[in-house]
Amino acid sequence: MSKRFTATDKWDHPWFSRLSDADKLYWFYLLDKCDHAGIWRVNWPLVKFHIKGKINPDAFKDRVVVLSAEKWHIPEFIAFQYGELNPQNNVHRSVISILEKAGAAQPLPRSLQGPMDMDKDKVEDKAKNIKNKRTVAPFTLPDWVPPAAWQAYVEMRTKTRKPMTETAMGIAINKLSDLKEQGYDPQKVLEQSIFNSWQGLFPLKDTGQHKSAAAPIPGKYDHVSIKAGGNNNGKR
Repeated sequence: MSKRFTATDKWDHPWFSRLSDADKLYWFYLLDKCDHAGIWRVNWPLVKFHIKGKINPDAFKDRVVVLSAEKWHIPEFIAFQYGELNPQNNVHRSVISILEKAGAAQPLPRSLQGPMDMDKDKVEDKAKNIKNKRTVAPFTLPDWVPPAAWQAYVEMRTKTRKPMTETAMGIAINKLSDLKEQGYDPQKVLEQSIFNSWQGLFPLKDTGQHKSAAAPIPGKYDHVSIKAGGNNNGKR
């Protein structure tokens, strides 16, 4: 039985957070039951046996490619597990062969799912790909990230002996982007981590602002006059 890793930060991803409990379980099911090329042989009776609840297929239309009535393909599975497929690698060659027979293309989007079925050859190939990507496309700060706050965050990480590599910076930017989509101000998110010397980036904690007092409820005591700040001198 193959062992597959999972990315723990998927719980912070806006798309995953919006899924129902049944749909979350269904996503796990797809990632566990698909083959090493990311192809799932459709078996709805087995799905209904394992998952009790209503599944919304439309929630996965951007992440699943229907090859036929019997086969679905999960492109993100391939992208995150292998990166760019290399015909010289035995495992990759097997994946390419399966995809060609199934009539599936080789898209390479980013996935919520972590590396799966990793062996020594795949780890080495992935490391080479990352190194090449660094050479071709060095890290650049997006325009929507406040540069001063970002620099202060990077310096804080260095001073707390948790310096960031370019890969780590890219991951941090992805996390900051997810939080931005959830409505959090990137500037305040960075400042929160700087202030608390946190290694990661997290949703903003409660600012402690008090809710405004509830408006008076109209009723039979509307005619009573009470002066603010006193006891109305005992008058009724």
